[in-house]
Amino acid sequence: MEVSGGQWQVPQKMTLKIDSPSYTGAMKNPATGSEMVDRLLESLSRCFDVNTAKAVIELRQDELVRRRMEELGVKSDEGLLSPEEENEYDALIEVSDVIATLQVKARQQLVGAESS
Repeated sequence: MEVSGGQWQVPQKMTLKIDSPSYTGAMKNPATGSEMVDRLLESLSRCFDVNTAKAVIELRQDELVRRRMEELGVKSDEGLLSPEEENEYDALIEVSDVIATLQVKARQQLVGAESS
């Protein structure tokens, strides 16, 4: 995982767990889950003042976490993750997604503040 243009880059897993509840729920209504998360994060980002928005944008991933995600990503690509590692990798990806989304929303808040 690398930071590019101030955003966290979230690795895409190569495999999908077709029997997972989140997968089957998303397939029934793919927009609902991500749309609801986006709405929650949008509400949260409206609470950012200029300093908070800047701090969120400048947030960088911890080196130990980055290395662990790379390690798990390689194992995932090779189909070698244990169930515990798969859960860990999924959680790290989900949290990274949330942080990246908050960074985008914080950037939008700053652009809006500068336009006013």
